[in-house]
Amino acid sequence: MNCLSTRALAVLLGSFLIFGCSDGGSDFSVSNGSDSPSSVRMGANIDGNFVEGQLALSLPPGEVLAARGSVTVNTVLVDSNGDPCLGNVSIGFSSDFAKSGLATIDPLVFTEDGSATAIYRATGGYGADTITAVAQYVGEELLTLSATATINVAGGIAGSINFISATPRTIALKGTGGPPRSETSLVVFMVVDENGNPAPGNTVEFQLSTEIGGLSLSDSSGVSDFEGLVQ
Repeated sequence: MNCLSTRALAVLLGSFLIFGCSDGGSDFSVSNGSDSPSSVRMGANIDGNFVEGQLALSLPPGEVLAARGSVTVNTVLVDSNGDPCLGNVSIGFSSDFAKSGLATIDPLVFTEDGSATAIYRATGGYGADTITAVAQYVGEELLTLSATATINVAGGIAGSINFISATPRTIALKGTGGPPRSETSLVVFMVVDENGNPAPGNTVEFQLSTEIGGLSLSDSSGVSDFEGLVQ
């Protein structure tokens, strides 16, 4: 059964995609036959069953996505009978990492036979990321449909550590400093993988070659951030 008629208007309102469908008149509707807008559901087919509100990932459950890896994200629209909604409907995809520039995902995908698939790529983020798919219908009633999934992204595999900076580059010995001579310095390193890309999520241990003159470290270790930096 068609959940949507053949003509659709899509407009961008804020961060949502607004969809209106009509049969040719001036009034918009998202229903065909006896289905009302509220009978349309958004979710995914997981293990052969439709699960409302969920997205399906090509990554096996419990598996971690490799750093800078990619995965497909799928959602489906079904009617009150559980049949796919026909017609081309726009689905907006986003993720927390993508909003911060730490991942990419296809922002707009049109359904085919009720199904829409986007490609998610990790580009620097690590840890848990929430992926969201959203569609809004404008008809006799406003209906927002959404589905989510959480993906865990691994930190980069460390290939080497590069010195970045020391601010200031020279310091005074303990007890001899004073303006403009500082007794402390902020030292920054970058962890990169074998291809030279930042490798976040790696623990780096710091050691001094000598403690003469009262030298010491404020921290004995640190974890590289999204840019591979640790200080």
